[in-house]
Amino acid sequence: MREDELDRIAWVRIADAYGPAVDVPKQLCSLAAGAEGWRASLEALEAGVFHQGGYFSATPHAARFLVDLAATGPEAPRAAILGLLARMHGAHTADAAIGWDPYAFRSTPAPPDYPEATATIEAIEAGAGAFRELLTDESPSVRAGAAYLLSGIADSAGAARAAIAGALSGDRDEAARASQALALARLADPGTGAGPIGALPGERDEAARASGAPRPSDPGAGAGPIGALAGERDEAARESGALALARLAELSGDGSPLVRGAAAVGLAWLGRADRRALAEAAALEGVAEGFPWADGSLALLAVSALGALEETDDALCELVELWLGRGPLWSSDPRDDWNEGSGLPSPEAWQRSELLRAAVGLLAPRAFAGFAGRERDPVLAGELSAGQRRILGWCAVHGLAIPAPGIPWIEPCAMRRFLEGGGPLDEPLELEGRSWPRWRWLYGVADGIAEAPERVIAALRALEPEALFDLCVDVLSGAYAHPRCYGLCLCGARLAELLAAIEPRRPALRERFERYGLALAAEPGRIRAEQARFALGPSLPSPPAALDALVAAGGLPADEERARAVLAGLPVERRSAIVGRMRGSSREAFFDLCDLEIVARCSLDDFLSESWDLPGFTTEELLLPLGDAMLASIGERIDRARGRKRDLLESIRADLAGELTELAVEIEAVGSGLQARVRDGAGRELCSFDLPPIPKQADLAPLAAVIEEPGLTRLQLAVEEALDGELACRIEDLIAALGVREIVSGGHAWIGEPGDQR
Repeated sequence: MREDELDRIAWVRIADAYGPAVDVPKQLCSLAAGAEGWRASLEALEAGVFHQGGYFSATPHAARFLVDLAATGPEAPRAAILGLLARMHGAHTADAAIGWDPYAFRSTPAPPDYPEATATIEAIEAGAGAFRELLTDESPSVRAGAAYLLSGIADSAGAARAAIAGALSGDRDEAARASQALALARLADPGTGAGPIGALPGERDEAARASGAPRPSDPGAGAGPIGALAGERDEAARESGALALARLAELSGDGSPLVRGAAAVGLAWLGRADRRALAEAAALEGVAEGFPWADGSLALLAVSALGALEETDDALCELVELWLGRGPLWSSDPRDDWNEGSGLPSPEAWQRSELLRAAVGLLAPRAFAGFAGRERDPVLAGELSAGQRRILGWCAVHGLAIPAPGIPWIEPCAMRRFLEGGGPLDEPLELEGRSWPRWRWLYGVADGIAEAPERVIAALRALEPEALFDLCVDVLSGAYAHPRCYGLCLCGARLAELLAAIEPRRPALRERFERYGLALAAEPGRIRAEQARFALGPSLPSPPAALDALVAAGGLPADEERARAVLAGLPVERRSAIVGRMRGSSREAFFDLCDLEIVARCSLDDFLSESWDLPGFTTEELLLPLGDAMLASIGERIDRARGRKRDLLESIRADLAGELTELAVEIEAVGSGLQARVRDGAGRELCSFDLPPIPKQADLAPLAAVIEEPGLTRLQLAVEEALDGELACRIEDLIAALGVREIVSGGHAWIGEPGDQR
């Protein structure tokens, strides 16, 4: 790739996801150099030109250069570039079933039928000849990637089949051979190259189709290998199918489990499924290095192929339980990401999670097909079969969310309660000629579908005091959580109405409230504000010291004057400790009542105990206002911190100690370009320099030379108002990439964690 070719494109006039695509040439040059940092450049390039599966005016141009780099670029990034090109081409989106994860964001891009998308796909397909040459490359991962990419390019299917078959005959690398075997199966029909969606036979279950599993083409459409083989549309189709079947049959006895598994998946795509071989492939552990299909997980492909067949529910259940036994399900909702890498799964954990969710996504619609249409009519535990209880038990024990109609509970504790029953919410309530558990009535109230919500609430308020108390505790526990009501059966005014009914009876239930409060205080990290307020009561007389955790968790009256009165009635040591454990900037209103050294000490102790799940900028907002008291407390405790926590405390300490260097940067238009002036905290000019209309990182070298310690620098950025807003954001991003501690610009502040680069 020649840099002068990059310069012929007016990147400032075309866009990626973030505006003018001025960063794309730099990213492509980094890939062309193949030096350290190329992977970050590739990730940034994909985030810009293929953001969440979308195409932009810069995407076709980037694709043409990527094709060149894949063919002739340096060794290190070529396999990864082939993978990106395959994703941009879009032919592999249905290779594997996509599991259901209620916590994960999955983008749903528009069909690639608009000009930017079609131009990108055409640019990639124009490189088919170069990709065929890569089938004999020295790098196994490049050979595997080339076969993967070629398998989706229909227009060159005939030439690709011959080249892949030849490569497969002589290749000795298992990842390359496995990829070539799947590609051969994928290309068996020269008509469309439609792949697994058109290839999988035997799928007749509408529920499984809805789950996203691969499915067959319409009868007679001839969109996949089965149409070609069964209908014998033409000689080329028969030959391609026979070739693929013969080669895959040979590979079924290969010594490599990866190659054998790929052969089993390929045969399933061609309508020759061996269920035992698929089950063995679906049990393979580990992510295969250099194997590009399904992010290296042949097991995921095998599960998807197995789930598309009829009468495989028992096999899928056995596979789910096998994989659950291999380790905990990784959750995409980590509660504490302070330690380095703690919020990121290992490749093996990610594979396990995706495979389990895919298997459940295929299995659940069939297992719970009898409840279709019950989303607004909750299922009762007594309606479940033993097989259905077995599946829901995976959620109760392992936290594996199950997409079952009429059973909305996805949290383990709520699912356990649903399956076990026995709590106040499970007690029957007879109303309007029907007898349902209370939770079902309350679910209807929260969802706005109960015929007479007032009558439901009135009936529950009429319970005996002890029974009403137990019901309120059960509701606040999150049992039978409603996914649209923030974890409670009731929400908003309805919840308040039910809880308010207990207040006149609080004196008679004093011992029950005390026991409940003490039980909550024993696990302070798990207290919800609603639980704390319920346990302490709205009037909140002076609480015992044992319940201070509830006060800090949100049990103070909402009215600030009343809250101050409660705190003022406590010894200064107690109220200071309570305020120190409170979350949110509202606690500053009580600082005048406290010993700030105690507040600072308790805040840091809580922070260091891993009980905070707040991001860095929120933590700074809580700790910085404590000033010198926090500075002293950090000095005493910083040795207990580790990882990102220690870095954050070091940064806060530098800020409080006045160690931050203050700089100001002014940007204004001068002629056809820009001019930057840099001043110190006293207003003295340190340097000035010119910038092009669209600055690049290298253009800020004079500013970088002035910044001695980026992590201890707070920078005020002032950009002339007449300049374009996107340009201002770009300059801010370039300065942030220098690693400065904080940027204040346009009335807002960006605070970076030490070493952070946006």
